Amino acid sequence: PADWALYTDTAYHFSVRYPSDWEFKLKNTNTRFFITSYNENEADKFRENINCIVRVMDDKAFTIKMAEDAIKKSLSEKLQDYQLLRTEYLTWNNSETLEIEYTCTQTANDITYSIHMLQRMGVVKGTLFTLTYTAEQKSFSKYIDTVKKVLQSLKVK
Repeated sequence: PADWALYTDTAYHFSVRYPSDWEFKLKNTNTRFFITSYNENEADKFRENINCIVRVMDDKAFTIKMAEDAIKKSLSEKLQDYQLLRTEYLTWNNSETLEIEYTCTQTANDITYSIHMLQRMGVVKGTLFTLTYTAEQKSFSKYIDTVKKVLQSLKVK
């Protein structure tokens, strides 16, 4: 869309588009960016967000299928009230990519949130890209179409 902004990462050679009314923040070496939705109103305490973690793989033969069981086990052990909703393999940036959707609860500032997450993980040219959409359960579907456009827009050069 024309009213979207473009970010180009020169270290890991990718670009991503995102809604210009969402807040874009550069993070640290591994977490490349953090995009947050706008506040819906003054009472909105949770901002839906997308983050991108990038890691160059030492093992150039590594595939996401090799890590699927370990990823699911880690999520089930680390997240409170974890519930796997679906897993799916798709092609993204000409690479096999795992998409996982799940719910859990998280507490921040003495508020417990019901969270709905969508993660897309793929190894492109020896680099693991993990994109995570985090939303309150009640707002997940409100932003999912926009989020899918953001995820699809990430292009590795």
